[in-house]
Amino acid sequence: MPISAWMRTVRVLAAAVLAASVAHAQDRVVRVVSRDSEPIAYAFVQANGGHAQLTDESGRVSIGSGKKQTLTIEVRRIGYTPFYGKIDFPDTAVTIPVVLQSLAQQLGSVRVTANTIKSSLELNGFYRRWLDGQKGVTSAVFIGPEEIEKRNTSRVSALLSGVSGVSMSRTSNGNTVMTSSSSGGCPMAIIVDGRQVCPAGGCNFQNYSHGLTDMNTVLIDQVIDINSVAGVELYKRGGNMPSDFHVDGECGAIALWTGNRKR
Repeated sequence: MPISAWMRTVRVLAAAVLAASVAHAQDRVVRVVSRDSEPIAYAFVQANGGHAQLTDESGRVSIGSGKKQTLTIEVRRIGYTPFYGKIDFPDTAVTIPVVLQSLAQQLGSVRVTANTIKSSLELNGFYRRWLDGQKGVTSAVFIGPEEIEKRNTSRVSALLSGVSGVSMSRTSNGNTVMTSSSSGGCPMAIIVDGRQVCPAGGCNFQNYSHGLTDMNTVLIDQVIDINSVAGVELYKRGGNMPSDFHVDGECGAIALWTGNRKR
């Protein structure tokens, strides 16, 4: 490579590194903590009603760099009183704490010591995949227990209504089927606790030439009750699904995790 070309390459790389470091330096962060200043991991954080984000294990979530502005921040975590209010963000790097009040009743002088019990979502890697998604590793959509409680729907299909890339279709008998908006309306694979749920006609029965029927599709509202759902992750295309699922979902997939949403 000629020296002049090499120097141009070096300058471009140096500029990119500098821009990245400046952007990082100006990052504005919300840190969610309890009253005793302990970090609250996996809290639901939403700025101006936009895309929901998740705090990491240190209770932090990035709001990103930007101009000086006032944002309406909503923070939720099961077991804590939700926070909803306006926060003034500068145009420089800052970490702003948000304190959540525990809903648990204080027992005065009684001291209880117990091992931390992980939820089903933690054990199954749900939060890990969500945090990876925030870093751009996957393009999945995640709905956690806080958002499920907030939406307060009576059916799983209603919970998924309005999610980009997903449509609600009907079988010939009028039952609800979740289909892919980007793949010609074909049914999405349904996974419950890591295992694919097959249609009544079997997982290999994918003949839709005569339309969607109760035999060749999974009737999501009949498979699982909304009250048992702790979290949902949605993959619009089969290619970006985790290999752990072992699902051939060319039309995308909806993974439902069961468990107790109250902790």
